Formats: sequence, C-alpha cells, structure tokens
Amino acid sequence: MLWDLDNITLHAPCSRCGYLVEFQLVDAHTQVWRWCPCCRSRIHLVEPDGSVSGAVSGATEALNSLEETIRRLSR
Repeated sequence: MLWDLDNITLHAPCSRCGYLVEFQLVDAHTQVWRWCPCCRSRIHLVEPDGSVSGAVSGATEALNSLEETIRRLSR
C-alpha cells in the first residue's frame, strides 16, 4: 500500500460564518475555490509558500519507507 496523504479529507471553518468546510490537501496545492455550504461564500484555498506540500511529501516518503522496512522484516 502506498500512502497518498494528498487525498486526506480535512475540515476548516469558513472565515465568514464558521461552518466547517470539507477539503483535501490536494485542493490547496491546486489552489481551487470552494463554496461554503452554509453561507455560500467563496473560499480560495491557497498555499503560497509550499510548506504544506513539502511536509506532505516528506511524510508520505517516510510512511512509504517505514512500510517497506516492515515488509522486509516480516519476510
């Protein structure tokens, strides 16, 4: 199993009404727009400095490496 943390579903409060809006990490990488289902405000997901992308990439690599190590140890 390869880990893909970009597809993890998260929730963040709408800046206008506070309703928890669902999104995935990949949405921030691709800078998509979401609608708040409560107040219909448009929310632009951005990642200006790439810090989330870098952290997700590093965590994904570490999890894949751990999984491969466990697989080798269990042979």
